[in-house]
Amino acid sequence: MLAIRAQEFVCCHRQQVAVAAVGAGAGTAIGLAEARVSLPVLSSKAQRYSERWLDFAGRPGSHHWVLAVAVLLVLPCIAIGFAADDAMLRVRAGADGGFAGFEPTRWDLFVFVRDDPAQREALMERGYLSWWTAQGYRLGFMRPLSSITHALDFALWPTRPLPMYLHSIAWFVAMLVAAHAVFRRLLPGPAAIAALVFYALDDARGPVVGYISNRNALVMATFGFATFALYDRWRRDGWRHGAWAAPTAYACGLLAGEGTVAMLGYLCAHGLLLERTTWSTRVRALAPFFALTILWAIAYRGLGYGSWGSGIYTDPGAQTWEFLRVAPGRILALFGAQWFGPWSDFWLVYPTGIAFVVGAIYAVTVIGVLWLVRRTLRDRPEAGVLLLGAALACVPLASTFPADRLLGFVGLGSAAVLGLVVNRWCEDRRAGRCWSGSTRLAVWTLVLVHAVVGPLLLPVRVRSMVTVREALATLDRVVPRDASITDREVIVAFAPNDGPSSYLTVTRVADGVPSPRAARVLATSTGAVAFTRPAATTLRVTAVDGLLTTPLERMLRASELRFRVGEQVPLGGTHSGAHARIEAITTDGRPAQVLFVFPETLESPRYVWRAWQQSGFAEWTPPAMGETIELAGFDLAHAAAVALGADP
Repeated sequence: MLAIRAQEFVCCHRQQVAVAAVGAGAGTAIGLAEARVSLPVLSSKAQRYSERWLDFAGRPGSHHWVLAVAVLLVLPCIAIGFAADDAMLRVRAGADGGFAGFEPTRWDLFVFVRDDPAQREALMERGYLSWWTAQGYRLGFMRPLSSITHALDFALWPTRPLPMYLHSIAWFVAMLVAAHAVFRRLLPGPAAIAALVFYALDDARGPVVGYISNRNALVMATFGFATFALYDRWRRDGWRHGAWAAPTAYACGLLAGEGTVAMLGYLCAHGLLLERTTWSTRVRALAPFFALTILWAIAYRGLGYGSWGSGIYTDPGAQTWEFLRVAPGRILALFGAQWFGPWSDFWLVYPTGIAFVVGAIYAVTVIGVLWLVRRTLRDRPEAGVLLLGAALACVPLASTFPADRLLGFVGLGSAAVLGLVVNRWCEDRRAGRCWSGSTRLAVWTLVLVHAVVGPLLLPVRVRSMVTVREALATLDRVVPRDASITDREVIVAFAPNDGPSSYLTVTRVADGVPSPRAARVLATSTGAVAFTRPAATTLRVTAVDGLLTTPLERMLRASELRFRVGEQVPLGGTHSGAHARIEAITTDGRPAQVLFVFPETLESPRYVWRAWQQSGFAEWTPPAMGETIELAGFDLAHAAAVALGADP
C-alpha cells in the first residue's frame, strides 16, 4: 500500500534513470517513423532474421523455451528478501509478533486501514499513519484467494522469503501459460509465439514477480486470462462447458483481486468485434460476467472494502468526478508506457513541465501504434479485439496510481497485436514483399524495445524492490537499534515523504529488531522549510511552497480535503500528548504554517530527532528558543546526481 511513497526515492536510482532515457528515445523514434527513413543495413539481414524466426516459432514446443528463458530472467528475485508491505503481511500473519492496529489474520491480508476509528488511532500512535491523514481514511482490498496463497507460505515457511519467491514464480509461469492459451486461440502459430516472447520477457513483469506482496497481480491475471481463453472457446468453437467454466474462472479472479475487472474490456471487445451472432445473443453471453461483477461490487462495498480520503487511490463509484479528472492522464501513461514511453511509475513525480513532455511522448506513442497496426486491424478482427481490450483494461486500472506492475492486463492485448505485426512483416519478407522504410523503422524499434531492451532489463527490474527497501531504510540506518529505543519516539523534522517513517516501526517488529515506540514526520515538501521555536515545548514549521506539495505526499489525504486555519489534530494518536495546530494554509488548502506542541521539552530524552538533509537522513537538533533553522526542500535532481555518483 504505502510503498508508492518510496517511489520518489526509487526514481533516483541509476538503472531507472537510464531506462527512462531509453524509453523516451524509443517513444520519439516511433513519432519519427513517418519520415520514411531507409534502413539498408537492417534490410540486408532482414530476410535471414525473419526466416530464422519463422523456423523457430513453427517448431512444436517452442513456447517451452520462452517460458524457460522467462523463468531464468526472473530468478534473481529469490535473493531479495522481504521488502515494504511484506512486513505488514508478516506481522498480520502472526509469524513475527503483533503490531497494534494490524489484527492477526491469514485470510484477509490486504486490508490496510479499515473504517474503524480505533484501528486508525492505533496506527497513528505508532506512526504508520501521519498526522495529516484524513479523518475516516480507509484502504482495503478484498483478495481472499491471494491471501490464501500467503497463508500457505506462512504455514510452511513463515520466516523464509526464498520459497515465497519460488511460489510467486510458479504463479508467474501459470500466468504465462494462460496468456499463451489466449494467444494460441486468437493468433496464428508464429504470431502466438512472438506475442508470448513480447509478454513474458517484458521488463514490466519484473516488479510484479519480485515483490512477494504483489503476488495478487499474478493470481488475478492467471484466472483473468483463463477466463478469456475459455470464453473464446465457448463462443467460437461451441464448447458448451465454457458457459460455466469461463464465469467460474472470472469469479476466482475477482476473489484474487479487483484488477480482474479489467478483463471485462476484453470480453466486451470480443462480443463487439469477433462474434457473428445476434446482438441479443452476445448480450446474454456477457450477462453472467456483468452479474458477477455487480454482486462482487455489492459485497466489496457492503463488507467495507475500498478506499476513501486518499489522494492517490480513487473510487470510481464514490468519487466519480475525481476519477474522471485523473483517469485520462493515467490511462495515457499506462498505454503509452506499455508500448514505448518512459516507465509509468514516474507519472506522479514529474514536475508540470516534464509531465507535459512525457505526456506528449505518450500521445505520439499511441498515434504511432495506431498508424503502424492500421493494416493489421483492417485485415484481422482479432487484432481489433485485443487492442481495444488492452485500451479498455486501462480504465479500471486508472483508479490507482500508474505503475508498470499494473500492465499485466494491458500487456496481454498489446503483446498479441505486436506479435501479429511482426509475424506479418516476417511473412511478407519471405514472400518478397517489402515494407516502406518508415514502417520498417517502427517495427525494428518495437523489436528492439520489446525483444532486446525489455529482456535485458527484466533481471534488473525484478530486483527493483531492493531499491525500494534501501530507500525506506535510509531512516532506519540512523536510528539506534539497541533496546533503549523501545521507550523513545523518533521525530523526523523533515522528509521527502512519510514512507521511511511509516515503515520503520512495522519493519522492525517484523524483523525482530528493537523498535521505537513511534516514528513521526512533521513536514514534507519540495520547497524550503523553516523551523522556529517559540517555547520549550513547541516548534513552528513554515513552508515556502506549503506542505504536501506532490501527489506522492498526499497518499493519506486527498487534495480536495482542505485544511482549515485553527484546525488542531493529534500528532500521533490521542495518547501521544502532542498535536499540530494549523496557523496558515496555501490557496489550495494545504498547510503553510503549523505549530507543533509536545508534552515534554524538545530536548527530552524521549525524542530522537532526525531530518533529511540533501543526501539522506541525519541527526538533527531543534533550534534554541527564539531561533530559526531552515532546511532546503527535497531536491530530486540532487538526489539523482548522488545516485549516479555525481554528487557535487
